[in-house]
Amino acid sequence: MKRFRTYLLVAIGFVLAGAIGAAFGTRRAEAVVATLVEIVNPATSPLPTSSVDATDPGRIAYQSTLSIGLGGTGCSGEVCSLSFPPVLAGHRVVVQQISVFANITTPALGPADIRISLNGSLLLEFTVPASPNTLAFVQPLQLALDPSNSVRVSVGNNDVVFAPPFSVTLTGYELDCTVATCAPIAAE
Repeated sequence: MKRFRTYLLVAIGFVLAGAIGAAFGTRRAEAVVATLVEIVNPATSPLPTSSVDATDPGRIAYQSTLSIGLGGTGCSGEVCSLSFPPVLAGHRVVVQQISVFANITTPALGPADIRISLNGSLLLEFTVPASPNTLAFVQPLQLALDPSNSVRVSVGNNDVVFAPPFSVTLTGYELDCTVATCAPIAAE
């Protein structure tokens, strides 16, 4: 019985040594194969370099900035306004953030009134504090725009005079409805 136990322990030792050797030997083989891999990215058929969401294949990052430079028009004293072009046919733009920067020529005594209009109708209005010489803010929002929709952003304050430079940036994403069908926008 003692002899059987000795043989059994020796056999278990050989099995464990073989398993450990096999585990380390496999990793060495994988490392050799990995060093032989070469990735080529030719201009004729480039590899994707950004994440692709298979559930939303027509989604494209969107950012549009409109500005009024020095000597430009669009600011009439107490109000500056910019109109963004309509959304292209077959697309939908979802605006997730608006940012505004404006110079103020007279010290601000109160908050600025921000108005966002869709196709000429007031859609959203809110106020933001202004510093003595500038107005700068970033505001999150959710605004879906279909083809032919155009957005106008107006910034006003009865106590100040705005002057160029003045800029408005809309940020979000654009959906290509020709790649993936865009669901109708729910409205109340």
